[in-house]
Amino acid sequence: MAASSSTGSSIAPNIFQLSSSFEDTEGGISVAVERCPLCRNSRRPFTCQRCLRDGNFAHSKCENPDNRDKFSVKLRKWHALKKERSKVLARVESAVQKHLDIDAKKTEIQLYTKKLNLLQKAIEEVKSKEARDQDNLKAIKKNNAYKNSKVKKQQEKLKRILKYMEDGQNKMETREGFLIESEDELSKIRRQRIDELGTFIFSIKEIEPKSSEVDSMQLSTVSALAEARRTAYVRGKWIYTDNGGELQYQVVDPKLPGHGDYSAYCAWSEYYFYCDMV
Repeated sequence: MAASSSTGSSIAPNIFQLSSSFEDTEGGISVAVERCPLCRNSRRPFTCQRCLRDGNFAHSKCENPDNRDKFSVKLRKWHALKKERSKVLARVESAVQKHLDIDAKKTEIQLYTKKLNLLQKAIEEVKSKEARDQDNLKAIKKNNAYKNSKVKKQQEKLKRILKYMEDGQNKMETREGFLIESEDELSKIRRQRIDELGTFIFSIKEIEPKSSEVDSMQLSTVSALAEARRTAYVRGKWIYTDNGGELQYQVVDPKLPGHGDYSAYCAWSEYYFYCDMV
């Protein structure tokens, strides 16, 4: 019996391209034989169209074919195995997909865990930085408050100084006016007291020079005595003290020359003042 030409076909073949050849038989007679398209061996008779259509045939090498070797039985087994294979593949794919999903979930969980750790580290860094910034801000606020209080104190001190300066300026202006008035009044009183002193206590008198009794005396002895009388030795030098017959002023008892040269009297007073100190 002949078999199907392909294991992947679900329908039994019903058309075979048969080839005829002549073989020598035992009697030497050449007869026409048909070859199986599968095994290419000569078999006869072949099969009918009905058996081909129903799959009621077996492989051509089967000498005693039974129901287990028929094409229809093998086809049903093949369909059953194919269906079972599909089920197994579906179960395997489902199991593999579950494992793949689990691995994907694990990978995703690991990824999210890493992201979460990074976010936690970033949050901790931000918190630590915020804490440092808060500390710096508190220090800056404290410093600013101290400086503001110091500025307020300095402003108050400046106001007091300005007020003190303003009061001092006003007082100084008032005192300057009072000083000017006092100086004017003092100068008036001084002049008045000097006038009173010169009038009542130290009255100044003008003494006219006496006329010489001996105008014609030209003797050398008299001239020398007169010259000696008109000079004085003060602090290592001779000073001419004669008035030369000029007008003189008398204050109480001493007399001062009327020409205004009081150098001899000043030198005399300095000399005796220096001697008293030594």
